[in-house]
Amino acid sequence: MRQYNIIIKCVLAILLSALFVSCKDEDEEYKELSSGNGDKIGFDAFQNGFQKPTTRAVIDDIADLDNLYVLSMKNNGTGWNRVFQEDVLTLTNNGYTTNGQIWDYSPTANWENEYNYKFRAFYPNTFNTSAGESCTNGFQHSAISTGSTVLNLNNYRSATDPRNNSDLLVSPTIDRPYSVDKNSDVVPLGMKHLLACVDFRIKTKKGEKLHISKFTVHGYTREGSCVVNENPVWTPVWNETPKITSGSTQTVAFTYDGNTVTNDQDKFVFVDKTNNLEISTKDLLEKYLTVYGNYYNYYVFLKNEYESASESLGAAETDGSKEEVDYYKIDNYEGLLFIPQELDRDGVVFGINYDVTRSDWGNGKDTRVKNSSEVVLKHLTFAEIEFYFGDEAPDKPLTAIVDLTANGKVRKWEAGTKYTYTIGMYEYQATANITIEDWQTHTYEEELK
Repeated sequence: MRQYNIIIKCVLAILLSALFVSCKDEDEEYKELSSGNGDKIGFDAFQNGFQKPTTRAVIDDIADLDNLYVLSMKNNGTGWNRVFQEDVLTLTNNGYTTNGQIWDYSPTANWENEYNYKFRAFYPNTFNTSAGESCTNGFQHSAISTGSTVLNLNNYRSATDPRNNSDLLVSPTIDRPYSVDKNSDVVPLGMKHLLACVDFRIKTKKGEKLHISKFTVHGYTREGSCVVNENPVWTPVWNETPKITSGSTQTVAFTYDGNTVTNDQDKFVFVDKTNNLEISTKDLLEKYLTVYGNYYNYYVFLKNEYESASESLGAAETDGSKEEVDYYKIDNYEGLLFIPQELDRDGVVFGINYDVTRSDWGNGKDTRVKNSSEVVLKHLTFAEIEFYFGDEAPDKPLTAIVDLTANGKVRKWEAGTKYTYTIGMYEYQATANITIEDWQTHTYEEELK
């Protein structure tokens, strides 16, 4: 029996040794293939283990990126300098080999002794301007000599239809100190998302033919700037614009010409606190802002937030009368990319100085108009869905207003997080479940009532 055990142990040792050599050979073969040769600086999205590389870079797992852009620098104690001919290197995706995805560049560069290195990747380098997306200078960085890998995205504006936004990506900073063996060692570029992803899924009751004539998202921020700091390695900070802070004062100028009122600085939407309805400019002056009016009984939305909406999500329909299932789902409104932002903001109190010129008074100033020192600034992101049942469109379709905060449970769309709203379209109301997850891993869900 003892001799038998010894034989078994020897066989296991040989098998384990062969397995270790096989894994090692596979790893070394992968690294050599990714690097080109022993001294070449190689790039990939290689993760721990022997899985195929992944960038976490797209909504659809099947799709691939064609290019990535890498900020690179080196330092041998005399200061930071370029690694390549330019500050930012362009990597090209040459597809898949037997060992994974290869990213190439030209001309190549080799690791150098006694140098410390820093790398950071981003995407894209140009934006979808034909769809309304813009960012004049793209991703910006400090001079290489500073050694900083902080990336700035200034004055980014999203596309008219948020499905057309670029998938903004940045990797953590990858350090390669001199003490680390860099020969044949690829630089792993694990990309992370700067935008939030939102899906809308619509379902109807069994037996109902549902038509959605209009799907609009109101009140989302379309402009902002982002800073991706170095420490901690992953801290994208978005600044939504414009911002109004508590205690500040804004000036609004009106011109009153007979029965016509124009706002020369059309920044705000005024809403009555009692009935939650928008106040017309004329009613604002005549009923709310004079000494005889309903003083202070209003709050304001920023006009660009209130009216910013995705009007182009389009119509959809499903015929729930043809099959016997619990419900019928329309997956028409998926893959919308938004700037990370607050969905519900309250508590900002500021002042407005009203400058009203009345041409019907001989171009005089209307001194009856009261300035406001305690105006409440509100913000709410919501979906407005027009729909009807049956084959014939009514004169006035039904309208569902869906609070995208899930009754205050979801106060902000976060970078790199996916939100899926499943909205039930019934005859007089809309209910929904919201699933909140990383773009890859499910986290939790909340009910929206």
